[in-house]
Amino acid sequence: MDTKFKIGRNEPCPCGSGKKYKNCCGARSNTPIGATEQINRMIAYKGRVGRQREKFCLQYIKHKQAENKEIMSKLIESAESKGETVTCHIGCSFCCVEQVQASLQECEAIVYYLYKHERALRAFLRRYPQWHSEVGRHEAIIEKLSQRYNEMVQSEFSEESMQAYLQEGTIYASLNILCPFLNDSKCLIYEVRPLVCANLVATTPAEWCNPTNPNWIRRKFGLLSLGSSAIKVPFYYEIPQNIEIVVMPLAVYGILKGGFRYLSALTGLDSLEAKVMNDPETKATIEKLL
Repeated sequence: MDTKFKIGRNEPCPCGSGKKYKNCCGARSNTPIGATEQINRMIAYKGRVGRQREKFCLQYIKHKQAENKEIMSKLIESAESKGETVTCHIGCSFCCVEQVQASLQECEAIVYYLYKHERALRAFLRRYPQWHSEVGRHEAIIEKLSQRYNEMVQSEFSEESMQAYLQEGTIYASLNILCPFLNDSKCLIYEVRPLVCANLVATTPAEWCNPTNPNWIRRKFGLLSLGSSAIKVPFYYEIPQNIEIVVMPLAVYGILKGGFRYLSALTGLDSLEAKVMNDPETKATIEKLL
């Protein structure tokens, strides 16, 4: 597919900017976005399933942004009631060495956000290979952490399960692997960041969150029990009940790279890819690109 893919220089750019391809992505020789990724992007919200997918993402992001603000407000209120202060601030990224788990819904919303924010998308794609290489050397730790996160979700974020997750996360954080969504010490997807990111704030000096700081082991966090307030927005397609929470950067990259094929494999629902690819609108879009 990659060898046949082409976009006319005067055609609309696939990034959705509204500009002509020659004046947008086509003018950037260092673009990391390949042909397959461009096709996935072009058909992401086409056809019946695609429109349902886009509607879901818009609704989810709206609720996500509102809930993240509410979470922060409650965390600050909780800290103040204990005579503590939330020390997190813009530009502080010491906690961005934590492993981030997320639901499929969160990952879909992040992909939509990236499609609408070109610089964030390209920055993530540039940083992902190095992150993936470093993480790949610690698979056992990742698997254990994923297990703890799933247990936390299943218990509806009980205090005991959250502490167990944080304890396991300490081992991963000590590896000091920077999140691929970090750019100049700022989060590229802050507005749609996963629940585990929004629900973690420090109440000790910010520099203590640096794994290389001698006081790292003494750092303290503010947490909320979020089982009852987790976002409830109907997904655009059936999701098997037993699907596990995923490692967020891995899943986001998988969706960008593999599109509906990756989503079908992840959920075990072959009907998803088949329904999309057989949609007349999707077929027509692909035919124009080949």
